[in-house]
Amino acid sequence: MEMKVYFSGTHEHVIDDGGRIAIPSSMYATFVKHTIQPELIYAEASKRTGIKGQVYKFVKLLRYEVLQERANRLMSEIISDDERDQFGEVFFSKFKPLDIKVPQPRVTLPAEWLTERKSKTASKDKAFLGNNVTFVGVGEVIEVWNTEAWKERDAERESDEASGNGSQKRV
Repeated sequence: MEMKVYFSGTHEHVIDDGGRIAIPSSMYATFVKHTIQPELIYAEASKRTGIKGQVYKFVKLLRYEVLQERANRLMSEIISDDERDQFGEVFFSKFKPLDIKVPQPRVTLPAEWLTERKSKTASKDKAFLGNNVTFVGVGEVIEVWNTEAWKERDAERESDEASGNGSQKRV
């Protein structure tokens, strides 16, 4: 059975003019040590609704093993091949494999996700990452947030916990 690998902490970084971003060294060391595909990481544009209804957009980064485990778990509940194919269209098409360039581990993010470099043909609702981003270790995945959005989300959560409404206390 595969050992679970967890990422933690936050790291602020800057996306360069080419849309490239360095993966924090501590996260990359954990990633490369525990994956069969050290040259690839899988990215998905994602969103989460905050406590006050604010919608936050961010990027999820997953190791191959996590993507595979999630797909296997979901597909095991589907009986017919046709339904599996339909599920695959929706599930796998959302993930973009990103090549990790070394020796300084970095990836190039899709231009449509980047507000500063958005192409004229990209839809306005797809671009959501500015130049300053925060990597957030969230257990099995790494999330990449606009730094300002992350600070707003974190403050919103802290405020909710301080008022006694939080479901879990931070450790």
